[in-house]
Amino acid sequence: MDIKYILQSHGIRPSLHRMAVYKYLLEEKNHPSADLVYRELHKSIPTLSKTTVYNTLKLFIDCGLVNELFLERGESRFDGDISVHSHFICRDCGKVFDFFPKKDKIGDFISGNLPKEKFTVNSFQITVSGSCGCKS
Repeated sequence: MDIKYILQSHGIRPSLHRMAVYKYLLEEKNHPSADLVYRELHKSIPTLSKTTVYNTLKLFIDCGLVNELFLERGESRFDGDISVHSHFICRDCGKVFDFFPKKDKIGDFISGNLPKEKFTVNSFQITVSGSCGCKS
């Protein structure tokens, strides 16, 4: 995957820092917080600042390259996988897991529960929380 090309095709100047943040989000499936992205990348890129990470994540969200997940305690996590999928958040350990519900069933559910006015659904995000069994 040509990260430089992807960023340029979204009108983003592909700096070293931006390419590193995007590459990290694509490769790591742990739905990291901004602080975790910073801590991990700062090890190999000492010139990277927290402000740069936060600004880069906002830019990627605004351009549709990254999804932001809002956890119950007000924490944000980031997902480089922008395909249609949902998330399970463990309340015990904080891990976030991807799952892929059947799109037709979800679409029918959403359509069947909207008021009868002319709503058009462009996107949706489903987040489920519970325990992943980590305490068992």
